[in-house]
Amino acid sequence: MPPKAAASPWARKMAPFAHSVTLVAIAVFAFNEFILTAHHPGVLSGKLSDFAGLVFFPLILEVFGLGRKPATLLTGLGFTLVKTTPFATALWDLFFDTLYTTLGWADGAVNLIADPTDLLALVALLLPWRVIPTHSPGRTP
Repeated sequence: MPPKAAASPWARKMAPFAHSVTLVAIAVFAFNEFILTAHHPGVLSGKLSDFAGLVFFPLILEVFGLGRKPATLLTGLGFTLVKTTPFATALWDLFFDTLYTTLGWADGAVNLIADPTDLLALVALLLPWRVIPTHSPGRTP
């Protein structure tokens, strides 16, 4: 039997996105953003997005070169600022208004609600930090 070929660096970086926890988080996020929020906006849909997004956002930062721990900490800090400070909330809205308008997904109708109770979702960061394996075998999170 021939030896297995080593995975490419890109494949190793993308491997955490194939983990079952990540796939569920992305599915919940997509369902919530494109279906639930559109038809039943409210507290539940807002919290679902927060929890699900916090699971996979550190993995996106990891693809761009951050280690898992710094990516998770940066995600938590950014989330905290966006949910608690008007300036960060306004920057978030501006970024996504521009992105969605450019992609033709919306007419700039993004409006984040800064709600400090959303900080309860920070517990979701334990999943990328401790449950989802890092992309490099032998590397600790």
